[in-house]
Amino acid sequence: MNASGSTVSPTLVLASGSPRRMELLRNLGIIPFRFPTDVDETPRPGEPSAALVERLARAKAEAGWHARFELEIDSDEIVVVLAADTVVDIQGETLGKPASKAEAKRMLAALSGTDHKVFTGSAVKVGDSLFSTVTQTTVRFRQLDSEDIDWYVGTGEPMDKAGAYGIQGKGSAFVEGIIGSYDNVVGLPVVTVDRLLRQAGLSIPRLAEAGPEQLTPPTEFSEPERLALSGGGVVELDLIEPPVDGTDAGAEVPMP
Repeated sequence: MNASGSTVSPTLVLASGSPRRMELLRNLGIIPFRFPTDVDETPRPGEPSAALVERLARAKAEAGWHARFELEIDSDEIVVVLAADTVVDIQGETLGKPASKAEAKRMLAALSGTDHKVFTGSAVKVGDSLFSTVTQTTVRFRQLDSEDIDWYVGTGEPMDKAGAYGIQGKGSAFVEGIIGSYDNVVGLPVVTVDRLLRQAGLSIPRLAEAGPEQLTPPTEFSEPERLALSGGGVVELDLIEPPVDGTDAGAEVPMP
């Protein structure tokens, strides 16, 4: 029974087109309706990375909520909308998805041999309630040479990923270690999502209890339909030493 007193099984709408977020949910036994939203992701002048990803996650959750009537969901079901946004931050500079191969190469060169932060804003929308937070992970890259960068960009993997790399894919060859949530670097911090769901009176076990074989297959939309409606494997990594300033790596980051 949830906070509203209902025993109806909830239905999850993932307001994202990310196959990586979908895979993380599938691994938990959850198969959501997938509805990528059309939200302007342009940072505001001087906007910190943590503030950006939380703002965008909330906007995507709201957009997914307003579009829920277009999905084939039983009117008696509890609808839960989950949204997330991820960026890489290096010394205060926000790195989103590269717009070109040249930009991907520049991003990888900047990350070479450094520690950087990955911020994911997560938001859960149920009824009139919207819960959100930010999770951060510190990632250390080994030194990259031109051969590394040319090879990796040539695989095409960096082109749809924040910071131009995927830790769950070939980009794992560059990662020396992390502090914090691995799932956060992939794009969906599962523990954080469960915490937000519990604030809404739900939980990951509640969403998964029906079992994937009993759930409605996810609805897919073409790009024109989406715009009209909305107006991996695990890598073994060593942990690196925590920063000397006492930063709570992997913790939720409050909005400034």
